[in-house]
Amino acid sequence: MNSLALILLLLMQSIFIVWSHGASSTSEKDVNENIHIALLSGRINALSVTVATVCSSTKMANDRLTYHIFGDEIEATQSALSDIEACKGAQFNVVSVATATKELIDSGFNPVWEYIKVEKGMKYDGWGVKTPYVHDKHAIGLNLLRFYLPHLSMFNGVSKIVFLDDE
Repeated sequence: MNSLALILLLLMQSIFIVWSHGASSTSEKDVNENIHIALLSGRINALSVTVATVCSSTKMANDRLTYHIFGDEIEATQSALSDIEACKGAQFNVVSVATATKELIDSGFNPVWEYIKVEKGMKYDGWGVKTPYVHDKHAIGLNLLRFYLPHLSMFNGVSKIVFLDDE
C-alpha cells in the first residue's frame, strides 16, 4: 500500500455511514427488513449510551433492530447490553476484533492493521512532513474494521448497514 493510500485510509473517519448494496429506492422489503447497526468500540459505557439512545429514540419496534458490536471485552459488553431496559427485544451480536480479523483473513483479505505500523509523528515518503496528528491508534483493527464490514459473513444478504460511532 503506498503512502497516499494509507493516509487516505487513515483520514476516512466518519460518525455515520450507510452502505447500500441494492436499489436506491425504498421498497416494501426495505420497510419490513431488520435494521442492521454496526458499532466498533472499546468503551463499554459510551457504547451502552449510544445503543440505549437508538433504542429509546427509534419509532420502530426494537425486535427489528440488530446490533453488530465489535470490541475486545465480549462478556462485559454482553452484560452491559443486556441491562439496557430500553433495548428489550433488540438482537445483539457481539464479536471480537480478533474473530472478525480471522474471518477476513480466511476469506482472502489482508486487513491493513495486520501489517502496518504507524508511529506518532512519522514521516511519509515523498512528503517530508512530520505531523503530530498521526497516531498508532488510527491503525488498529478496532478503528479500521469499519471498511471491511460488508465482507463479513454476518452481513451476507443484508442490504444496508448503518454504522454508528460510540460518541
